[in-house]
Amino acid sequence: MQVLQSLLSVVTPLQVLAPHISSLATLAQQVASYTSGQAPLQVTLNLGNVSQQQPTQEQTSSQPSQPSPQPSQQPSQQPQQPQQPSLTTTSISLPFFPPPPPIQNLAPAPAPTPDQLPVPTYKMSRNTVTLDMLWREWYHGLAGGPSVEELERLYHVEWRRETKERRFYNRRRIIIEGIKNYAAQHRLTNEAAVALLEEKRSRQRETLHWIAENPSIFFNA
Repeated sequence: MQVLQSLLSVVTPLQVLAPHISSLATLAQQVASYTSGQAPLQVTLNLGNVSQQQPTQEQTSSQPSQPSPQPSQQPSQQPQQPQQPSLTTTSISLPFFPPPPPIQNLAPAPAPTPDQLPVPTYKMSRNTVTLDMLWREWYHGLAGGPSVEELERLYHVEWRRETKERRFYNRRRIIIEGIKNYAAQHRLTNEAAVALLEEKRSRQRETLHWIAENPSIFFNA
């Protein structure tokens, strides 16, 4: 009898705790399924001041389905896109500066050859009456004109193509050669020989034409 009472005293508390133990086992299974990802976790939030609360999945399934309203004939309004910040562009007019001209080659151009130079028109002076004037025309030029020596060096016979000018040139050349030979024989400078021969010509009153015709008489006497 005492043993039976002892068993009843143990079984009675277990009967009281049995429903709670079952609930704890069910809760443990749900937590395990949530943490393992086997079942979705549903959370219902009470927003208080929100005028219309979104129904949960269970409430939606328990309520009878209502016919969906027919779409209105008015065109659906597109959702407004957020306004992008506007950019302000400012145009500035700048003055136009042309590019600098290309740098020219400052190297001196090559000297033209005698064949490329234009042949000048020059006639020896017919007013030359003294030996020093003839010497000056031959080697230095008269009144800023070219010298005969330069014309010969650059153009050879091109500047004296006329027969009359070639003849006149040859007579004057005889006198020039006589002066240089006289200077060499007497060991004089060309300028000193010109001065002595001009003094002789003036004293004898000879013309340049006569000296050109008689060079041996004039330069050897």
